[in-house]
Amino acid sequence: MDDQFIHSLSRWCDAWSAAVPGDAVYANQWYATIHACHTGKKTLYLNSDSSVVDLTSGGVVSTRTKQIDIRMNEGETRWFALTPQ
Repeated sequence: MDDQFIHSLSRWCDAWSAAVPGDAVYANQWYATIHACHTGKKTLYLNSDSSVVDLTSGGVVSTRTKQIDIRMNEGETRWFALTPQ
């Protein structure tokens, strides 16, 4: 079994998946962390509408969203605080 199989199985079961396979992603309803294994655009899918704060910069990413779109370089890690709405 590889990451794509597990992702496809979770989608088939209608389970929440925070991101497509390829990067190290850890998420729950309060926090999301992503470590880029390759450079490019990343999308994190949140479990519910949330306000999002970038914990690196302290900046507000969104006051209400279900996804975070960011561009990252290989080896970069980003942390986000989530407040469900």
